[in-house]
This record gives sequence, structure tokens and C-alpha cells, in this order.
Amino acid sequence: MAIRHETRQEDQLTVGEATGGGVPSAAPAPRPHGRRAAMWAALIVLMVVTRVIVSQPLLQDAYRTQLDESYSIKEALAFGTGDLNPHRWVYPTLYPYLLAASYGVVYVVGHLLGIYSDLSHFAAQLFIDPRVFIWAGRAISLIAGIGCVLAVRAIAARVFGPVAGWTAAFGLALSPLHVKISAGAIPDMLAILFAVLAVGAMCDIARRPSLRGYLLAGIFIALGTGSKYWPIVLALVGVGLHAYLWVKRPSGQRPSWGWLVAAAVVLIAGFIATSPYMLLDAENVLAERAGVLTRFATGAQERPPTEAKVVAARHIVPIMAADGGWPWVLAALAGLVAAFSRATPARGVVIASTLLLLGVFARSDIAPADYLLPAFPFLWMLAGFAVQAVGETLGRFDGRRLGMAAAAVVLVIPLLLSARQMLAYSQTDTRTIGERLFHEIADDGDTVFVDFRSIHLKNSREDALRATEELEWFDGRVGGLPQRQRIWDQYRRYADGEWYQPPEHTYTVVAQDVLDLSSLPVYMIPFGPSDVPELDDFAEAGIRYIVFSEWIMRRHVEGQLPLARFYLQVVDEARLVGKVTPEDGVVVGPQSRGGRSVPGVPRTGPAILIYEVPEPAGELDLAPLREETQEESLALHPTEAVSVTSLSGTRPTSSGSSPASRRR
Repeated sequence: MAIRHETRQEDQLTVGEATGGGVPSAAPAPRPHGRRAAMWAALIVLMVVTRVIVSQPLLQDAYRTQLDESYSIKEALAFGTGDLNPHRWVYPTLYPYLLAASYGVVYVVGHLLGIYSDLSHFAAQLFIDPRVFIWAGRAISLIAGIGCVLAVRAIAARVFGPVAGWTAAFGLALSPLHVKISAGAIPDMLAILFAVLAVGAMCDIARRPSLRGYLLAGIFIALGTGSKYWPIVLALVGVGLHAYLWVKRPSGQRPSWGWLVAAAVVLIAGFIATSPYMLLDAENVLAERAGVLTRFATGAQERPPTEAKVVAARHIVPIMAADGGWPWVLAALAGLVAAFSRATPARGVVIASTLLLLGVFARSDIAPADYLLPAFPFLWMLAGFAVQAVGETLGRFDGRRLGMAAAAVVLVIPLLLSARQMLAYSQTDTRTIGERLFHEIADDGDTVFVDFRSIHLKNSREDALRATEELEWFDGRVGGLPQRQRIWDQYRRYADGEWYQPPEHTYTVVAQDVLDLSSLPVYMIPFGPSDVPELDDFAEAGIRYIVFSEWIMRRHVEGQLPLARFYLQVVDEARLVGKVTPEDGVVVGPQSRGGRSVPGVPRTGPAILIYEVPEPAGELDLAPLREETQEESLALHPTEAVSVTSLSGTRPTSSGSSPASRRR
């Protein structure tokens, strides 16, 4: 009976909250229709405008992609060859499958409208103007991001009250990080949407257990895990909720264990349906994922051993403060305390989900802000509850106005930060200006080394693509990456087809690692943290320019990381011929397009440096940058070579000799 009383009390609380006060009311006064319509209009405008602007659909450089975007896009394009096995399990395959399906829809519609004459014409767009492939992926994330905001509003309103729902929705709609990830062709937002829906289904189970609720929770966790792996942890919340309800409810009202089994079956079946090659290629999948999980469990991520580890838990508050300001941090903490003090099973689900996702982030030894993003929807729900509690507690004075004032305090900083982000993304970024600058500096026949973390020379008209048999395929890994090979084959067909457009610039690009959309074909240089190059090696290889970001150089130097010596040598001995900064555009070299940024709002992208290598050789020969061939490496140290190359993509080094001496 205690649980039934708690459920009725929760329902009464929701009715009471609808009046704007803390006292339950049997006949709440209806909300003014105009105010509600205005709230919906404002929310929809903010959700759509912020995300569309940040996705850069109207800029000349709208083909610009992030590194993770390129991975998903190339994987989806590779599925178009008929092989649906990704062969590498960085992410599950629901998102790239959806992306590949969207490409099919785009082609059919474009063909019917006369835009694409045939499949070869459509495929050629990857090298002519890849925006159609990028935007199909971004559209999926845009829809998922908007759906996530709407789901948060509905769940927070049911669990905490209407004021909490509106506050959480507006906060998430304005969150700069949520906006940015919603505008990218990456699986993150799809996973977050399904995670939020799964928590919503579990909140419904907490209020009124039903088989339907269990099945929905299992389906949503399966779809989330099929997008990225992390939503599987929410199954722990579901198991804990079931155990709690089974213990606390009277025997006649306990949820059946069969419901939990049904949810588990649906979860497993749904995940296999979204990532079938997890089962069909189980041997390779288990070998790869076991290594990743072992490194995560031991706190040893796949990074250079000399790099200092970080405690991600220390970054939770700074990341939140940078995205929503201190009022949000304090409101989320206050909401967590209030939810504990006025706990119901549904609120317990939100609390458990929040703490679990924060714990997963804290367990990692790397702390990028987007790793914390999965907890943002639930942190905003708690912040909304704190705002609502202010109005309820002070209701006798003027609860509605005080609640609105509290919401304004919490939301004003996200509003300002989101506006600033829109201004930053509406400007041409440094990578585009850096690419244009390099086009002016480099001559035909020159060769440039590009650090893939700094600048991406892509878009077929203005990068290193060419149809010459002399270019080789090499990525420094045993077996290579199949999706790259398939895109390479597609490029060959394009280069020999009727739609081929010769590049406007004929310099050659070599790179440490390239995962980007159309930066193929390129020469690959397989050195890594344990195989530090020297400037003389680049000169001997015939490379004339080296391009990298000031940020990555500073990070290596300040952290005393392996490549610090190389960057310092470049700065000391090479000549700086081009520099692009977020604030001033081009400050060294020809005055390329770009100009100064909006005062106080620098454009996106790092400061990019272009150095000229002294006295490079006349012909390109990458032998000096390769310590040994794959065959030699496998012959000399077969066990070590296989383990190191398969995990990190770098070659093992022999003890007692330096990389430079072995190259020579």
C-alpha cells in the first residue's frame, strides 16, 4: 500500500505543480493558451536556428567536416559497394546504415528531379561537391537533437513538473555543446536521443509498471547501443528499478520477472538487428572490443604511455561551467539534492541515470567535453526541478514570478554562449582560410606534409586528388582499413569516368594519418609517438612544406610528449611562410580571403602554421620516413608487430636504436 500511496502522491504533486504552487489542487486553473503557444514557438525557433547555423549550410566552406564526421560518412559510402561489414568497430552500425539509406533516398529523389543522371554521376559528387553526403548525415543529427530536446521537456514535465520541463528544454536547446553535436554527421546525438527515450520509458515503468514499458525501454537501449556503445549501461538502471519495484510493491502489484526477460531479449535482438556483423563477424569483433574494454577497465586508454593521465572527474564541473555557466552547475546540484529529498521511483530513475553517466565519464582517463554530453539532458532536468522548487517554496510571495526569475538566471548564460557560438560558426573557419592560403603558397609539383589534427585538404577541386598510377596505397596497418580501400576504388572509377574534374592544384599531399572525406589518394607516413621523425628526414623525402596547428605543437611541448622535439626542430630550423589565426585570419604569407573575425568572437578552428622545409630533395621518396617495410617488421618481431600495428597503427621500434638511425 505504501507504493500505491506514493504513486497517488506523485500524481497529486503533478496536478498541484500545474497551478504554479506546491499545494495540490483538485481543479487547477487552465494555463493561458497564448503564453503556452509563445513558449512553444520560442523553443522551436531556438532549437532549429541554433543548430542550422552551426551546421553551416550556407557558407562557401560548408563541405568542411570534423574528423569523426568523415569516419561515419566514409563508412556509409563504403556500404554502398555492397559490403555491409564495417570491418572495424569504432562504432556500431545503426547510424552509418541510416546514413547509407539516406543516400539512397537522396539519389532517387535527385534522379527523379533530373539532378543526377545515373549512379556514377551521384557517386562522383563525393569528389566534386561532397556537401550532399555531409548534409544527409547532419540532417539525421539535427532531427535527433531536436527530438532529444522535445523528449527532455516531456519527461521532465511528467517526473518533476511543467516548469522543470520548460526550463530543461530551453537549457538543452541552448547548450552550445548539444547544439554543436546536433549539427554534426556523427552518431552521438542519435545515441543520446535513444538514451533519453529509454530513461523516459523507465520513468513510466516506475509510475505504472507494464510489459509495454519494459519492451520500450529494451528497444530504446538497443537502438542507443546500436548507435554508440555507452547506452548499454542504462540497462543497469532498468535492472535496479525492477528489483526495487519487486521489493517495495505488494505481491499482487509486483512487475513480472518475465517482463524483465522480455526486455533483455528485445535489447539483444534489437542490437543485433542494428549491428548484425557483431554476430556474423564475432571473432574479429571480440578481439578488437576486448582490447578496448580492457584498456578502459584498467584506465589505460589507447594513448602514448608517456602522456600524463588525467582524472576526468575533475573536469565535470569545468565542462558544465563552460557550457552553461555556474548558475546551471549550482541549479543541477540543488535539483539533485531536492530530487533526493522528495524522491519518487521515477525521480530515482533520473538520479540513477545521471550519476551512472557521470561515473562512466569519471572513470575515463581522457576528458573531452562531448564525453560528458550524455549526462546533459538529465542534468538539465535536475536544474529545471531546482527552478521549479524555488517557485513552489516561495509561492506565498509570488511563486510564478520568482520561478520565472530563477529560470532566467539559469538560462541567460547558455543563451549568450549559444549566440556567441552561432557567430563563431557563421564565419569562415581557419582550416578553410589555411587551405586557401596554402593554394597561394604552394606551386605545382610541391609536396606538403599535413598533420591530420590541424588542417584537412579536401574537396576534389582544391586538394591533392589526381589520377596517376604512381600514387600508392599505404596506411601503416596490417591489412589496412577496408573502408578506405573501397573509397579508393571508388575514386579510381571516378577518375576514369566521364564526370572527372581535374584538380585546380597539382601539389602532392602526404600525411601522418588521413581519415577525411576526399583526401584520397595520399601518401601515408606510418610514424607514431614511438617513431619520432626529424626535419632532415622530410627534406630527404622531398617534402617542401609542413602544416600543423599551433595548439597541437603547444600540447606536445608543454606535456613533454614524444613529438615535442620534432615540432621544436621545425620552429627552429624551418621558415614560417604562412599563419592563420582565429582572430586575424592570415597574418603571415599572401593576403588570402578571410579577414578579421567579428570583434570578441573568434572564428572556429586552431591557429594553423605553414613551414617551408630547408633544401628539400627534388623528387618525392618516402623511404627516409619509413623505418622498415611491413614484411621486415613482421619478420624481425612478428608477435610485437602484429599486436602493436593492429592496436595503434604504428610500427614497433627496436630497443637500442633510434628511429632516425634505422631510417638511415
